[in-house]
Amino acid sequence: MTQVAYLSNATTLKSTDNYAFLQHTFPELYRVSSEADKYYATDHSCCLLKARLFVELWCHEVSDRLNLTPPISGDLVDKINQISICGKVPPYIIEALNEVRREANKSAHITQCFDGQWTSDTSVSKTRLKRLMTSVFELAQYLAFKLNNQAEDNKQWQEPVVSELAEQVVASLSGNKDATFSLAERASSLIELSVKQGEVTGNEKKEHIKLLQRDLSYWLDKAHRQGHHETWLMYANVYIKKQLMLPESQTIDSCFKHALKVDTTGEAAYQFGMYLMARSQYKRGLDLVLEAGGMAHHQAIRILQEIFYKKDHQQYLAWVSAGVDALEKRSFTLDLENKISQWEQDVNNDVLKKKAKTALISAESRQSDGALYYRGYCTLKGYWGKQPETELGLKSMVDHYPNLPQFLHYEHQLFNLIKSKSEYIDEALSVSDRALKACETTEEKAQVKFDMAMIIWEKLRECNKVKSPHSMKQLIRDAARESCSDAIQFIKSPKGKALMRDGSYACVKTKHSSVDRKKQKQAKKLARKARR
Repeated sequence: MTQVAYLSNATTLKSTDNYAFLQHTFPELYRVSSEADKYYATDHSCCLLKARLFVELWCHEVSDRLNLTPPISGDLVDKINQISICGKVPPYIIEALNEVRREANKSAHITQCFDGQWTSDTSVSKTRLKRLMTSVFELAQYLAFKLNNQAEDNKQWQEPVVSELAEQVVASLSGNKDATFSLAERASSLIELSVKQGEVTGNEKKEHIKLLQRDLSYWLDKAHRQGHHETWLMYANVYIKKQLMLPESQTIDSCFKHALKVDTTGEAAYQFGMYLMARSQYKRGLDLVLEAGGMAHHQAIRILQEIFYKKDHQQYLAWVSAGVDALEKRSFTLDLENKISQWEQDVNNDVLKKKAKTALISAESRQSDGALYYRGYCTLKGYWGKQPETELGLKSMVDHYPNLPQFLHYEHQLFNLIKSKSEYIDEALSVSDRALKACETTEEKAQVKFDMAMIIWEKLRECNKVKSPHSMKQLIRDAARESCSDAIQFIKSPKGKALMRDGSYACVKTKHSSVDRKKQKQAKKLARKARR
């Protein structure tokens, strides 16, 4: 057996107590959830069984909090159905309960291997298990913060780091392939950490990385021999990162192809697709990402939404719908944006109105990124039979627009709403450039250019200096040339003539120094020498 490498002055990774907020109010749930976290890296089957036990305990605690009569009873599926029927728990919570129940049930049953042997081991991927554990964490937060009225925090579930390395080594040598694979992952992450840190240099760092590479090779080969289904994917990744030397008889493509044969979650298809797209094989890579999206892989769905947003609106909507079906969180915001847009085109359609309201409730209940922006927009407009509240709505939109997906064209709408509000002048200036790019017609572009110039002028009078990618006077000229009536009237007015003649307003362009090619070549040469 190889020795386990370590670096004495490296940053120590500490395990996170994800469920500390349950410790005093729900001690039994805290114990079970902590045990699920403990088994996360070492035994997936045990982790899932503990997650199922958590769900069952959770159902009884929720039943007590909601005073359900009669008290819940029967199998776990019956208990979940009884909670669902009461109508006091949001649908996404019921979906999370059933998702954990279904996956945990698989780990509780035995299966027959190809060689005739019976096993109770589960083959859930790390990506799938991570998603399930995130669902368990959301269930704990709902119970503690919504039903028990504890003080909320914005904490996210963190992957547990096993502090007792010896326990994993013993488990691995006892035949636990999850523990072996976890040790390989640990060695890979430590190599990355050592390269990034730069605390140790020269020969000491080289020797340390070589030792970690031997550990990685040993544990990864052992996990592969033990039959762990994710080893081919990890081989591909460590070869891409050059953490191990690629054997002459092997290629990165062949590792990915082996991984595809056992891929049930879309992770291998997604990673292979992104690898190919980054290496000028876009069409082949896109086909694989589409395959991963069809398997409800969340990251693949997000990428496909971004790809088709401008290229193919029907495809984009199909992937938004697929994201909602797969419970991908950001997709609920995109679905909400689309439903509001459809309703605004036909405001008298009650069906579209109900769909928009349902989409808003779903996005808010799942805490989808940017959902509060659209809540502010609805408040500003006075939708759902309420009185318009302009100031409150605008404040919510300005506070939460950074959380919106970056590829969405929301800037033009936001810019038009806040451009005349002096308290939001900085925000208007920050979104103005993207608002200009999002304009579809020449008239819209001309108006935005003039509005940008007026904001810059107001800012200059306030603090004498403004950072902007555009010249104020040039924006006014361009807007007038493109037939913006406001710009034409302004240039003809005494105030406009004075501004255009005023030489005190100067535009200074920042000059970036060119790359010194000689220094660049010298640095590359030194880097090659250091690697030898």
